[in-house]
Amino acid sequence: MNLHALRVFFEVANQKSVTGASTKLGISQPSVTAQIRNLEKETGLKVIEPFGRGIRLTEAGDLIHLHAQRLFALESELEKKLHDYREGKTGTLRLAATGSPAHLFLPKWIASFKRQKPDVDIILQVVNSSEANRQLLHYEADLAFIAGISKHPDICYEKLVDDELWFIVPKGHRLDSKMAALEDIMEEPFYMREEGSSIREQLLALCRIHDIPPPKSTLQYNGMNLSIKMVQEGYGAMLVPALVAKNLVEQGEIGRVFVEGVDLKRPIYHCSRKNEQWHPITQAFYESIQG
Repeated sequence: MNLHALRVFFEVANQKSVTGASTKLGISQPSVTAQIRNLEKETGLKVIEPFGRGIRLTEAGDLIHLHAQRLFALESELEKKLHDYREGKTGTLRLAATGSPAHLFLPKWIASFKRQKPDVDIILQVVNSSEANRQLLHYEADLAFIAGISKHPDICYEKLVDDELWFIVPKGHRLDSKMAALEDIMEEPFYMREEGSSIREQLLALCRIHDIPPPKSTLQYNGMNLSIKMVQEGYGAMLVPALVAKNLVEQGEIGRVFVEGVDLKRPIYHCSRKNEQWHPITQAFYESIQG
């Protein structure tokens, strides 16, 4: 069915006048009449008829008008949704983040963004740095927030803040608040991140640089908060982000070990795919966190 002819007929039906439809549509009366004739020819049905000094719909015209009303209401709804989508008011934002930014920054950022744009759905995956890079490169995430040195040539890394890595032990441990050799801390039962974690890679790289073996006794963990809780309960040592551990150290709930000749920096990055035009929602979220 010719949608232009249907739209002209729809306006004639709404205005109950060819003249009124002509004025509303900004086209000539002969053009309106021609489109009505086209619709009648296409359907094989009479859709309007003279009535007094004006026109009225036939029974077939009433039926077509009813369905046209639904069709153009749907079109109007779609146009509004597309407008909201273009403006970044609706849609889905997929984020991948490593533990530190996921716990320290994203809750505040997401809550603030949702207050501004409540109809945007946000999916946050908390993963290690290797997986965050993978999700971004495979279009499973729109943006990533990664702590640690983990560079890929197809990803743009924008530094948000510099963090440090601290060695922690239970409060009152023999190394608590002491300066120690790296070999000493490596003798402790050590909580290690899983493969693909930047903290794990930095620790192992540190051992290689200082030509000492990695921890002899290790416990692998995927959840940092749970492992820190184990240290609080009196067992093991860890390498953790300072932003995560600082308050606990200051409150006397865990101890910090100062290691000779070791000063580990750990940048936190906002990450996106290179040379890509962002979706409006992605752009809106990025702009919201800049403030």
